[in-house]
Amino acid sequence: MHPPAAAATSPSNSSHAWACLRRPDVANYGEKETRMKVKYLVTFLVLLCCSLPLSALEVPPLSAPVTDLAGLLNSEQAEQLNKMLLDFQTETSNQFAVLIIPSLEGEVLESYSIRVAEAWALGEADKDNGLLLLVALAERRLRIEVGYGLEGVLTDAFCGRVIDHTIVPYFKKEQYFQGISAGLLDLIRQTGDEFSPDSALEPQASKRSSRVGAYLFLIMPFLMIVVISIFLGRNRAFSRLFKSRYDDLEGDAIRAAGMKPRLYHVWKKQTRTQLKGRVVGLAVAGSIPILPSLAMIPVTPVALLIPGLYLFALLIVPLIWRPEELPYSLSYKKTEDDYGKLKELMKEVSSEEERQEMLKLFLAGTVSIALMRTVIQKKGHFDRQYYMSSYRSSSSGSGSSFSGGGGSFGGGGASGGW
Repeated sequence: MHPPAAAATSPSNSSHAWACLRRPDVANYGEKETRMKVKYLVTFLVLLCCSLPLSALEVPPLSAPVTDLAGLLNSEQAEQLNKMLLDFQTETSNQFAVLIIPSLEGEVLESYSIRVAEAWALGEADKDNGLLLLVALAERRLRIEVGYGLEGVLTDAFCGRVIDHTIVPYFKKEQYFQGISAGLLDLIRQTGDEFSPDSALEPQASKRSSRVGAYLFLIMPFLMIVVISIFLGRNRAFSRLFKSRYDDLEGDAIRAAGMKPRLYHVWKKQTRTQLKGRVVGLAVAGSIPILPSLAMIPVTPVALLIPGLYLFALLIVPLIWRPEELPYSLSYKKTEDDYGKLKELMKEVSSEEERQEMLKLFLAGTVSIALMRTVIQKKGHFDRQYYMSSYRSSSSGSGSSFSGGGGSFGGGGASGGW
């Protein structure tokens, strides 16, 4: 029996194995697999990096209410806005700021505005009364960021209207300073604080519109005060003439003036009452157009004409215009003519008692010849009681009242671009 042959590698088998290891497709298999994994990892990291901004846009330091990194405003405009916002902060503690940047550089407008507002910490800590107006020039976007303490008055809806209807129309015409100042003024007024910004910051178009509206509003008060002033000045001058020439006549002076003492006292009482009633009535009527004109004085100085005309008629006209004589309606001649008509009318009354009643009414200054004639024609005689009731009703105007029906009424940060 032969022992089993020892296991030995034949030269042919050994050379075949070595050849396999030497083949590129087999020897580099593990290396290729490693390279593929590294390539996939690098691709994933590149895609991940591309999905994020390479570097977050920096928040500039806060050194003034207006920070203009885009050079949108000149130095004078920036100074005006800075002064207004600093004065507003001093008087109300509300802190408003404006940031103008050239570009967002890929950042989201809302997230960047929040980062700026938080970094700047606008407003007082216990009030959260800050506001940021952010303008991104390249993207043509802007945003108003409002602190919690002001959200009650500066609502998202209101801020949206300020952007769309106030700021953006100016920005579309490249009037950036006018748009920013007009928007800030709207926001400041909406806070309800008693603050009066520099009128130079008011947009010119707004000023012109306000003045035109004021002129239209003042037309009716102006016409009213012109008419009232004419009559007021005339009656003030007549009152001055009456007091200086006729009011203190007595005895022989009355006769020297060609008057009868009995008729003089009737005329004096009637004229004094008429002039006083006219002057007082016109003076009160003059206050009606004056009151609305006072509200327009801050809008246009032209409104000063209305109270000026009133004071001119009340105080100056009686001094510079001195009529030579009273008009017929206020003269002694009219009273004398009325007395002549009364005597003719008394002839139509048969009762002496009624004639005496008519004379007493005339001497008391309570007389209307036309009304007496109407009473006599209607009654067939003079009825004093009927005459007095008719006289009072004709003297007092018909009154009316107006009142409500008892109805009740109830009231029912934004971004934008240009």
